[in-house]
Amino acid sequence: AGVYELSPGRLMTITFENGGLYAQLTHQPMYEIFAISPTEFFYRVVEARIVFKVGVSGLAQALVIHQNGRESLAKRVTP
Repeated sequence: AGVYELSPGRLMTITFENGGLYAQLTHQPMYEIFAISPTEFFYRVVEARIVFKVGVSGLAQALVIHQNGRESLAKRVTP
């Protein structure tokens, strides 16, 4: 869980609620994401995946959104 910046003012917020992991882009609805592996997740509502880039501390430092043949990197902005 955490907040990741795709670009100034465009954030991806990841939260853990009711036993599930959820992703929400700024001004977009929140959707549950589902595990493929400990670091890779997919949406059921859109054709997209999120891959977390984990540092040596075990904490995600960034994430990459894979959608429509493109990859968008978002760096973690919360501790």
